[in-house]
Amino acid sequence: MQAHQQGHDIQILHKDRYGYVVQCRHCKCIQVAFNNIAIDQDRNEFTSLVKVIESYYRDHHDLPDQCCNFRNIQVETPFEKMRLVFSLGELYAFHNMLQKVELMLQVDDISRAQ
Repeated sequence: MQAHQQGHDIQILHKDRYGYVVQCRHCKCIQVAFNNIAIDQDRNEFTSLVKVIESYYRDHHDLPDQCCNFRNIQVETPFEKMRLVFSLGELYAFHNMLQKVELMLQVDDISRAQ
C-alpha cells in the first residue's frame, strides 16, 4: 500500500490516535494501521480480520481481572509463529476502529447495489 499512498487516490476511512484505515479508490486494497502494525488486505481479508477481532473482543471485554494496560491478549495470525498482542484497552480501540469501518463499507456496498 506504500506505493498506493504515493500514486493513488486514497480514501481515509478512519483515523485516530491509535491508527488509521485507508482504502485505495482504484484497486480497493485496504490498509489497517494500529500502533506499530500495518496490514494490507482486500475486502474479504478485512472482513475476516473484523470477525477475528470481534471474537477476541467478546471473549475478553468483560473479564473482571483484565488489566486495561497489560498486553496479555494474543491474537493468532495466519503465520505459524506470529501473534498480535494487545492490552484490553488496545483490543477495545482496535475493535471499535474495525467495526466503524466495516459498517461504513457495508453502507457503501448497499448504496452501490441500488
